[in-house]
Amino acid sequence: MKKKKPIIIISLFIIIVIAVWSAYFYILRKEPPTQKIIKKTPFLIDFDGDRKTDMAIYRADTGSWLINPSSGGQPISKGWGGEPKDLPVPGDYDGDGKTDMAVYRPGNGGWYILPSSGGQPISKGWGGEPTDKPVPGDYDGDGKIDFAIYRASTGNWLILLSFNGQTLAKAWGESKDQPVPGDYDGDGKTDIAVYRPGNGGWFILPSTGGQPITKGWGGEPTDIPLKAIALFE
Repeated sequence: MKKKKPIIIISLFIIIVIAVWSAYFYILRKEPPTQKIIKKTPFLIDFDGDRKTDMAIYRADTGSWLINPSSGGQPISKGWGGEPKDLPVPGDYDGDGKTDMAVYRPGNGGWYILPSSGGQPISKGWGGEPTDKPVPGDYDGDGKIDFAIYRASTGNWLILLSFNGQTLAKAWGESKDQPVPGDYDGDGKTDIAVYRPGNGGWFILPSTGGQPITKGWGGEPTDIPLKAIALFE
């Protein structure tokens, strides 16, 4: 019997080692490595999808888009638009993480989008009244830019939600107000907001449903709200 003890001890040791390693590999299989979650920002001017803003211009007299990708790729030159009053409204309309070339045509309320995903060009009529101003944004938080206009004559916001195709209509503003949509409450959705040049007032309607935000910031005759520069300067 004494000769069997070393064999028993060795066997127990082997069993323990196998059990420990089996448990270790089981845990590795059950717990995937932690991944960093990157929040999509559909209104970032990012034509190459590297999460950095690209230098880009829209040459209104020719309808040319001239883009210098931040990723270091070849410069992009593309003709899209070119009508005398076309306004550039770039954004991620197809939800692929890259900015799409797009213009809004005030004369007929047409939106013309060239998807970065390579799909067919998108044409949509949304707006067209003399005082309509394009205010694209991600109002429903689905990672895609929504067609939207601010009708200055009535202070109405008319938004076509890409999530469900429904229309969101909201009265928010006065005739001389400038639309300044943006995510002021940090919930990933664009908030309806206006800047009132006469008194420098900012009036924001949070998408979270909280109380409206009112803030005096500016008001001098030459002040320009930065959110409005891209479309209305």
